[in-house]
Amino acid sequence: MGKSRTKFMAKVIGLTILVTGLVVALGIVIAKQYGIADVPAILLSSVNAIAVIALSFFTYSYMKATEVMAAEMKATRDMDFEFRHKPKVVVDFRISYSGMLYIEVVNEGNGAARNISFRFEPELRSTSHDCKDFPALQEGIRYLASKKRLTFFFDSSFKFLPSSSARDFTVFSQYEWDIEGKPKIEETYPLQLSPYLKTDLSSYKDESTLIDEVEKIRNALEKIQQASPKRKV
Repeated sequence: MGKSRTKFMAKVIGLTILVTGLVVALGIVIAKQYGIADVPAILLSSVNAIAVIALSFFTYSYMKATEVMAAEMKATRDMDFEFRHKPKVVVDFRISYSGMLYIEVVNEGNGAARNISFRFEPELRSTSHDCKDFPALQEGIRYLASKKRLTFFFDSSFKFLPSSSARDFTVFSQYEWDIEGKPKIEETYPLQLSPYLKTDLSSYKDESTLIDEVEKIRNALEKIQQASPKRKV
């Protein structure tokens, strides 16, 4: 925005200089046609005309600059309001360290979401069931607070990935702000499982896996302490 204001002011100044030259030239031409030899009077008249024109241009530029500043302030307020209150609902797959495949619905925004609905193309179906088994995905979600996460077990990745012909889907989602007067949000994005083929599941460590590993380390330390001889005082 700062660069646009600078360019605008440069244009105004350039246009003012151009008009100044035209006014002076026109004054000299008119003076010659009417036989006016009083050069100071010609210059004085030209300066007065230039002053009026310059004042008009600078008044106009001030009004435009004020409008630009007001638009910038409004855009900043709108961005801040969206950052604080706008919901952002995303549905995605998650594969755990053990190979279990989950569907997660997360509100990543800072505002709550209402009347959430999803549609999948092709139909979301695992080796044993489809999304009709999940009411939240089939019937929708009435309310989802900010940072809230819903997790559904979908399938075993060892079964689903090699056997399923449909591994990639398109999600069509709709949801509303928790604030009246805001437009409904409609989003379309891919939901892909094919990139997970032949990947190393050991890299997908979730919280439960980390807890298990910490427990294993604690048990190992306890065994070491029990096996070590006690020192006599």
